[in-house]
Amino acid sequence: MKIAIFKSMMVVIITLITSFLWLRYPYFFPNISEEQAIALVKYFGTSSGEELADLEMYLALFCSFIFSLLLIFVVPRCQKLLTKASR
Repeated sequence: MKIAIFKSMMVVIITLITSFLWLRYPYFFPNISEEQAIALVKYFGTSSGEELADLEMYLALFCSFIFSLLLIFVVPRCQKLLTKASR
């Protein structure tokens, strides 16, 4: 139970830190292509700069959340599998 709470808290913390860094220093992270950006703008119907900034924040939070889930749950399992295979 404590481990699940700890991992959940780590997912939230890593998501917030990564999304903050992505929005603050966008040149350190991968960019989406122009076609994908136009498709997102059309899909969500953003019409002003403020809505576009909100969309950018949602995209950063979503990608950071996926990254943190992979980091917390998938990488340790892959590491266990690789160490078992090398023995």
